[in-house]
Formats: sequence, C-alpha cells, structure tokens
Amino acid sequence: GYPRVGLIQHPGKRARNETHKVVVGAEVEGRIGIVCAPLVRTVALCRLTLILAYLGVTTRSLLASLVGCWVQVFLHRRPLLSLFTHVYTFLSSLAIDESLEYTLPPSVLDELLACIFLAFTAITDLRARPCPEVFGTDASLGWGGAVRAPISPQLSAELWRRSEHGGWHTILHNR
Repeated sequence: GYPRVGLIQHPGKRARNETHKVVVGAEVEGRIGIVCAPLVRTVALCRLTLILAYLGVTTRSLLASLVGCWVQVFLHRRPLLSLFTHVYTFLSSLAIDESLEYTLPPSVLDELLACIFLAFTAITDLRARPCPEVFGTDASLGWGGAVRAPISPQLSAELWRRSEHGGWHTILHNR
C-alpha cells in the first residue's frame, strides 16, 4: 500500500493484520482512520499541566519542556499550536538561570488550561479528502489578506503528497 500512494515504508515498523498500533510519537487507530499522540502520554501530560497550573509557579526549563511535549501532541492538529502566544512571550522573557522560580501570569495559565481542554481534539483524520481549493495568505503585521482558487482533485492530491508533513526541530531562543 505504501508505494501505491507515494510513501516509503520503514522495514522495522511493519505491522500486518493490526488495526491499532502505537509507534514512536503516534497512536494509529486503523478502524476509524485516525492518528494522534499516544493517549497514555497525552493523559499524563494533561495531569502534569494541571498540577503546574494549580501550583502556579515554574522554572524556565520546566515550562519549556512542558510546552515542547504539547507541541508534539498538537502536531497532529497543527492549528492548536496557535494556543501558545502568551506562553512563548513569557518564556522568552525569562532568564536562563535554572534556579529561579517564576509565577505564571493568568494569560499563560489560560493557555495551559486550554491545552488540557483541547488535547483530545489533536487528531489527524487519515481519511480526509484533499481540499478542492488552494489558499494564499498575507503575513504582514499591519494588515491581513487571504485568497483562494479552485483546483482539480488531481492537483490537490499532488500538492498534499509533495508538501512538508514531518516538520523539523527548532530551538526557542532568548532575545
């Protein structure tokens, strides 16, 4: 099946006659066609986030590590990554010194609690159909704009096949 749809199969991750499989970083439910972060890990992350929110204090490295775990979960539903506006602003304002503790501002607490509430919507539907339109957006700070145009199903499928899905490692830098 992999070569037929343009994918490369890893020999060490082959599975036959399985409808549910947990692989590194993903839980695949084949009967309904979804993939998400492993649910056991997501539940544990929700619990840790709730404890941190209850305590209301953190260190820079603890918060950065927690947010990094949420990023892995939210890569299965990328629009959820937009939750981290105040978290990243707060992280970038903290000193590098790991011995310092910081009180979490209400806006950061709100974003962390939103992560918990939305955690189980971070699911990718493997059976989703390609969009019949292509979109373009303007990313300028002063104004925003968006355009769309209809495209053929064949072009839509080819754009999806050639797009970047895996992402890449990035480091959150201080100012």
